[in-house]
Amino acid sequence: MRFFSIIIPAHNEEAIIGETLGHLAHLDYPADRLEILVVENGSSDRTLEKAQRFSSDRCKVLSTTTRGVSHARNLGARHASLAADWYIFLDADTSLPPRFLTNLDAYLDTHPNAAYGTTDMRPDRVNLASRMWYGYTNVTDRLIRVTHAVHIVRRDLAERVSFDETLRSSEIVVYCRALAKYGAYFYMKGNPVINSARRMEKVGYLKMTWLNIWHGILPRRLLQKRDWDVIR
Repeated sequence: MRFFSIIIPAHNEEAIIGETLGHLAHLDYPADRLEILVVENGSSDRTLEKAQRFSSDRCKVLSTTTRGVSHARNLGARHASLAADWYIFLDADTSLPPRFLTNLDAYLDTHPNAAYGTTDMRPDRVNLASRMWYGYTNVTDRLIRVTHAVHIVRRDLAERVSFDETLRSSEIVVYCRALAKYGAYFYMKGNPVINSARRMEKVGYLKMTWLNIWHGILPRRLLQKRDWDVIR
């Protein structure tokens, strides 16, 4: 079975980091083929304290004063085990179902050319607006070959391509475009992760659709200046 390193950037996530790590503690996967790295970056709340409650041989908690999700992901990748076959960059507000890694391992057995990709998402708060939003993002992720909330990358590609730490938004789009030069994209259906709908409910679903499109077409020099508001 493959060895997976799950890397979780966490900035001011005290309200949800415990739930995310609690789900990971119940993964139905051999403990010696899995590690979790939480990278707390510049939080002003109790994120670090809450994450450290889950610290163990297979769950390491790192802390840095440098803010930025790309920096946190890159730092986590540098501390990943040498035994890792794949990296999973997981948003702190996203939970994996118990058999996620088992199903992913089986999927990769039947898709040997897969190099980077993602899976279906569903909201933690189900209503008509959230079902429409996640249906939209699941379809567009497949169409434009990007990842969202869970970013699954084969180790050799992750060692070639890092997240651009100068970008404040759309860093995932830029990252996936770079990965596409070295390997094939995949999208694993029928194995959904649970993602928090907090941002969409706070900002509004229509506005979030527009912001996603807008950030996706901006040139790099403007992406370095535009940031997402922190929603907690």
